[in-house]
Parts: sequence; C-alpha cells; structure tokens
Amino acid sequence: MRKVSSWQDAWQRLPRSLQAWVRDHWHGDLSLAESFWINIFFVNLGASIVWRYVILPFSGGVLWGIFSAGVSVWQLVGLWRSASKNGKRQPLWSAVVKGLCVMNVVLFVVVLLVGLVGGFGEGGIDLPVPSLPSTFLET
Repeated sequence: MRKVSSWQDAWQRLPRSLQAWVRDHWHGDLSLAESFWINIFFVNLGASIVWRYVILPFSGGVLWGIFSAGVSVWQLVGLWRSASKNGKRQPLWSAVVKGLCVMNVVLFVVVLLVGLVGGFGEGGIDLPVPSLPSTFLET
C-alpha cells in the first residue's frame, strides 16, 4: 500500500464525484435541501453511529474530535453559503437555516467555555466566582 504524502495526494485519490460533492457543498452550490438533509442530518447521523460503535470502544477519541471539528466547519460554511445563494428563491428557509447555523456556533462556544471553566453543577452551571478567591484554589 502506497503511503499518502500529503492531503492533496489523498484528495486526488478520492472518487471524482465525491470530490465534486465536497467542493460543491463548500461553495454553496448544492440546493438548500441537499446541503441540510444530506450533508448535515445524514452525515451527522452516520458519524454518530460510527462514533458509538466503532471509535469509542477502541480509542479515546482525540483524533475523532479534530476530524469532527473540521467536518463541522465544512458543514456550516457550506450550509450558510447555500442559504445565501438560495435566499431569493427561499427567503423563509434561508433565514431559518442561517439562524440554525448561528445557534450552532453559539452553542459550541457556550459548551466549550462551560467545559473550560468547570462544567455543570447540580443546580446549574458551576462557575467560580471572582469575588471569592478561595474558589480558584480549591479543587
């Protein structure tokens, strides 16, 4: 088996139709329905199944997290661009999809910040209070 020397080499070895699909989604050239249902819904459903039954039992998942972040960026950028291009024909769905994209990014940032600051407590978010310096020293 030949070693892949670069991402470009790996990209060239993908079937042309898959390359075109990935590129078309990234540029927003797919319909809003294709971008949402296929590239968001079904890709996430398939990834969840792979994560649960293939990746999780055999590894810690750090590489999967990095891969998932890249796929998420591809999904959201392509979906946003598709919504922008289809905005005149489908103004309502375009606005709904853009709202979902914004909520997805906000949710990601909130979850990331909560994870960095301490997680969730039993009564809600467990955040250290800056006026009580002892909370920063206790673990």
